[in-house]
Amino acid sequence: DGDDEDEDDETSWRYNFLERYRMLRHDVPLFRADIQLEKWNNDLSGVVSWIDMGIVSQGDTYFFHNIVTLEGNLQKEFDVRHRKRKDFPASSVAIEEVRGGLRYFDTESPDELTLDNRVFPPEAYDKAVPLAQFQSQRPLGRHSVLQFEFNQPHDAGKGETESKLEMPSWKKLESALLKSISQIQFTALESRIQKFEDSGLLGDGAMMAVPIDNSGDSSTSSRHNLALMVWDGRNHVDINLFVASSPTSDADVGKAMDSFTAAFRLHSGLNLYLRDDQPRGYGGVMNFYTDIAGLEIVPYTKTA
Repeated sequence: DGDDEDEDDETSWRYNFLERYRMLRHDVPLFRADIQLEKWNNDLSGVVSWIDMGIVSQGDTYFFHNIVTLEGNLQKEFDVRHRKRKDFPASSVAIEEVRGGLRYFDTESPDELTLDNRVFPPEAYDKAVPLAQFQSQRPLGRHSVLQFEFNQPHDAGKGETESKLEMPSWKKLESALLKSISQIQFTALESRIQKFEDSGLLGDGAMMAVPIDNSGDSSTSSRHNLALMVWDGRNHVDINLFVASSPTSDADVGKAMDSFTAAFRLHSGLNLYLRDDQPRGYGGVMNFYTDIAGLEIVPYTKTA
């Protein structure tokens, strides 16, 4: 099944027909190939003209072998004619594209080719290494990355008060952070708060690091709990919040981080644009305590 055409757009319907036929047919195997026949100039410095040939093949289980053989035979015929006839130009053949997958067949029966429908269940693979890594992880806490921004409303100035239309000042952002921490019943250790504000030398913006005491969870240490807020001096605020957790408190810590996010939005008036929650710990940690609590997984080892 073939079709020859030049580059003229008026004949493109033939290629479209071949492609539509290939897509509508559901026979296996089914292939579509594009072959280009090129005519070179006398000094072989460039192609003078070419012909594109489209092929659709149905039911040929050895299509790739056959199409490569066709390419080689055409090239050999062109070379022979070019050597024997001076008026026959130098020509080349190239397979430009083949669409259709290569199927693997079970050849146990010499009379009939059947598809290999073997299925490999999960038990067929050795899971010892990934499950060992899964069991080795030790989560120690939750880390949230929060990004807030202020957007000027489209109807600014139409009955809105000026205070609602302005980016909060750094002082208001500090107050919003401390209120949000206290609202989730954590304690900001104010004596250990560190601040860096714009001095006019290093650029705009400010930073505030607030150590947090989670005295409600006696099973973890609070000395690493921290809320770090960074303001770019314009309309963007980043908050990194880390709170240590244990198997018994991890779910409550997750809810507290949800409450903190909602509280900061309320007190600052900013919009939340991104939130990324991730576990922190060691042993290639990738799960929270709540994900692996109560799981007893025995690594499966493939045996002969």
